Amino acid sequence: MTIELHINKTSKRMCNFANIAEPFRDRFFEYINESKNTKKKKESTLVSEFDAFVKYSSVFLDLKKIYCLSTIDEVFIREFVTYLRTIVRANGRKLSNSQNRNVFLYLKSFLIWLSKYYPDEACSTAYFNPNPFSRGNTLKIKTKALEYAVLEQFKKSIREEDNLYRKACFSVALYQGLRSEDIMQLEADCLVEDIDNKGKYNLYYYNMKSGEWKKKRTFAQVIKALKILIDETKILRKDSGEKRIFIHQIETTRYGVVGSIKRYNSKLPNSWLKTFIKKHNIVDGNGALIKMHMHQFRTTLLTNMDAGGIDIEIAAYQADHKYSSTTQRYYIHSIDKTYNEQMDILDKVAESIKVADKISVIQDIESQTDINTLRVDAGYCHDTKMLTDNEYICEHYKNRGNCYGCSKMVTTPEFLPYFYELLRDKKHELEDKSRYSEHILRQIRFEMSLIKTLIEKLETLKKVTG
Repeated sequence: MTIELHINKTSKRMCNFANIAEPFRDRFFEYINESKNTKKKKESTLVSEFDAFVKYSSVFLDLKKIYCLSTIDEVFIREFVTYLRTIVRANGRKLSNSQNRNVFLYLKSFLIWLSKYYPDEACSTAYFNPNPFSRGNTLKIKTKALEYAVLEQFKKSIREEDNLYRKACFSVALYQGLRSEDIMQLEADCLVEDIDNKGKYNLYYYNMKSGEWKKKRTFAQVIKALKILIDETKILRKDSGEKRIFIHQIETTRYGVVGSIKRYNSKLPNSWLKTFIKKHNIVDGNGALIKMHMHQFRTTLLTNMDAGGIDIEIAAYQADHKYSSTTQRYYIHSIDKTYNEQMDILDKVAESIKVADKISVIQDIESQTDINTLRVDAGYCHDTKMLTDNEYICEHYKNRGNCYGCSKMVTTPEFLPYFYELLRDKKHELEDKSRYSEHILRQIRFEMSLIKTLIEKLETLKKVTG
């Protein structure tokens, strides 16, 4: 029983299942064979799964005298984790955390498949949750979309970046949503003009995960950055015969033969990202340099597509996901977290909103002789620059299009009719957009909660002051 699997374009591997114990040999063979034929996974990944099962999982199953995977329980999982953490390889080293995580996940993947086709032979995969070898913070970072302010900093910094490789890499990641390994595979003919749409271009690239060539409409920012890099590497490609554009000439013996042309490693963009963040001083809301992963560009793109009401099937197509459920998992996880954070701070926001009777407003703003000059739709604005500079617009207003919830705004009971009408409008908006994505509906509900809190405060103040 053997299966031939390709590790990459030039090398292949013959996997012999004779070394696997009898009780699991046929099923595991069927699992790998089906995964290969349906192309659910890359063949290189299946090679890794095969090795992990032969070297570790099947050995431990045999050691514990497990002859049916349905008998796996919590005790087995604890012992399996201990076994993986104490394995010493031939070179005297233990398995790394990432290697342990993969072995654990590969066994779980096999059981998920087994429970689908042979449910009586599989145990509950709930025993494998959570993964004891989880990536932790790194995984959380990958699945978190960039905040609006940070995203705007990135867009500006990419425009100003003078390193052509980083400029092109981050432009493709941000606007196209490609993975790092796919970006670094881009070739000189990656921009293909759309014959049906003059002046428009498609991005032609190789998807490493699916092992397929893809072609999708691309954007002005991507086209401009890639054209510059293609032109810049023209001589390097001519001298070496290399097709890729993410290549460089070796300058020191540390990296190989001086003067030779070498491809950039697919893991390098994350190192570029750290340098880029520091160089352009990209910070979070607290003024600290942000910590992020290249995959966040991809997550952010999917999140924003969903926020814009774009159909999930289109988002899945853009992300090269075979199943839309995969896309859903990527950005819904992120949005849920964002929404939950919003709801967690609702009380804090509500507490920071200033409500007062009109007299106290006048007393608080001593520099103003006419309180009506500070009047806006939702109350009285403390930002006196709005009075002296006709071209100035408050950032809060520009970002949200309203003033309620702003720390510079003080509202009074006389504005209750405005908030009653605003709440009615939000209710109608919620009904009108019921067909839209859950992300948009949640944002509307959040705003409604804020308006209701304001109304409650103002009504209480009106009763007290008569």
